[in-house]
Amino acid sequence: SSYSDICKSLLSDPVLLEQCLIQAHFGLKYSNVLYQLLASSIYAEHNVLSLDISDLRQRLFVSEGKLSNFNDFDRFVLRPAVKEINSYASFAVKYHTERKGMKVIAVVFEMHSKRNISSIK
Repeated sequence: SSYSDICKSLLSDPVLLEQCLIQAHFGLKYSNVLYQLLASSIYAEHNVLSLDISDLRQRLFVSEGKLSNFNDFDRFVLRPAVKEINSYASFAVKYHTERKGMKVIAVVFEMHSKRNISSIK
């Protein structure tokens, strides 16, 4: 028996396969978008992803003026999303901030694989 085209594409793309399997577990809207950013980085074998804060906010679709204080952004967006990602993804992520004086200017994500799903053929 042959696999359908959808099955073939899922089996040949570990990121897509994992995303389909875990997407239902994410309860937060930011988790899925952040997962996609981090997963595409780690599967391209880039274990560190640095994003300036305005770029990160834009990619996560956080409206201008919403959660403008970094502590709020961290508390309501980053920490909950990273917690969900760490619970379900095949990689673990941690992050730290880069500052210029007192102002947070970037977030640096570091990922490492928990298991090698890219070996699935």
